[in-house]
Parts: sequence; C-alpha cells; structure tokens
Amino acid sequence: MTRSMTRWTLLGCMAMAALSVVAVLDVGTPTAEAAPSVSPYAGTYAWTSWRTAITISDEGLIASGYSIGGGRGGYGLIRGKIRAGGKYSFELFKNSGRDGSTFEDKSTGKMALDADGNIVGKEKKGESFVWLRQ
Repeated sequence: MTRSMTRWTLLGCMAMAALSVVAVLDVGTPTAEAAPSVSPYAGTYAWTSWRTAITISDEGLIASGYSIGGGRGGYGLIRGKIRAGGKYSFELFKNSGRDGSTFEDKSTGKMALDADGNIVGKEKKGESFVWLRQ
C-alpha cells in the first residue's frame, strides 16, 4: 500500500468515526421547539358568589371583569396567576361608579380541581370558594 493510499484510508476512517459520533450524540438531544405545557386549570369558570365568569389561560393567567351591584355600583376586574401545582395569587380591583375611588384586595392560597373539573380554592386567610367549570 502506498503512502498516499494509507493517508486516504486513514482519512476515510476518521471521517466515518466523526459521523458516527455525531449520529450517536444527536439521538438524545431535545427538539428546538418543544410543545408548551398547558395549565391543567385552563378554561372558563363561573364564580357564583360574585356572579362573574373567570378565565384561566393556557399559561395559567387568571382574568375577569365584573359589575358591582348589578351594574349600578361600578365595575371591577380580577387578574392573577395559578401555577401547575395549584398555588395561586390574584388581585381584585373595584371602581365605584359614583366617586371613581378604587379599592384593591389580594387573594393567595391553593386551588385544586375536583372530580367534575371545578376549582375548589382555599385562601391563606382561611376562606374557601368554588369556581364552576363552564
């Protein structure tokens, strides 16, 4: 075997080895665009004690708009977030229709889905609530 043939054979073997390493290492790599996870709480719920609909997005964002006193007392909104494990936090903003004053309240605690897909919540303050899945 000539020196030139030996070099070409050696280069070919090295190229095959390099390709094999790339193929083996590529097997376990994740895809660049993995599918985003959807919150198990995503959906629309009715909060019967407040007579309002609450929406939870795929990302776990909580949002709602509601009227106070049948629309005569003003309006308000709810915004917050629930994590996959059920820990939540949301704020209530109320605006009086008469004087324009704003009141804020914050609720934090834990939520869970019941067997029917409704949300059962327990505030850190000790109060419980239920949101019915629509």
